[in-house]
Amino acid sequence: MPASVPLDFVSSVLVSTALTGVLSALAYRRNVLTWDGSVTAFVVGMIIGIFGDVTWLFLLLFFLLSSFLATRYRFAVKKALGVQEGIRGERKTSNVLANGFALMVVAVAPGTDGGVSLLGTLCALGAAVYTSVVGWFVLSYLAGIYGLRPTMPLSPVYLILPLGIGFLGCQIDSVIGATLERRGLVNKKTNNLISTASGAILAYLILVALGPLPSA
Repeated sequence: MPASVPLDFVSSVLVSTALTGVLSALAYRRNVLTWDGSVTAFVVGMIIGIFGDVTWLFLLLFFLLSSFLATRYRFAVKKALGVQEGIRGERKTSNVLANGFALMVVAVAPGTDGGVSLLGTLCALGAAVYTSVVGWFVLSYLAGIYGLRPTMPLSPVYLILPLGIGFLGCQIDSVIGATLERRGLVNKKTNNLISTASGAILAYLILVALGPLPSA
């Protein structure tokens, strides 16, 4: 791995935003990436730059340049054979993820405050699914069977919304962990409080925006 550049969180965000923004825009402008591929490259670059190190982005710059040159080399022949990428050699989201996903996953060491890993993300998703299904089943279905007043309507929205908000809350927890908690400004309990409160408020605002929903 390249040597680390000691930057604080804000500086890492600013530098990563500038570098990945320019690279993604140029890649789209020069038909190296499609629109969705450029957006995906920006997201991947931000994750790598912030949670890994900004110096890693220079590897992406080298890869982007070499990819551009390799794509343009004898492009007419590739097109005649039908083996070119895209219409003009541009690459899509799937190409970006295929090349950047592994680096994105290892950008953060396991156990780091705010660290995002594939296993941790899958566990967060599994926990959100489990909690939402159990909550919806108990508060809606079982309550009706046993003649109790259901505290949650049977509408699928009340299953999907907690699932999405629960997963989002885990990501909020990671962001706070990587910023405030890592710098000692909050502890884990405060982080949990902020994350759960943010999720609850967001869920309430979404329900208000959706208006009255059918009960089934």
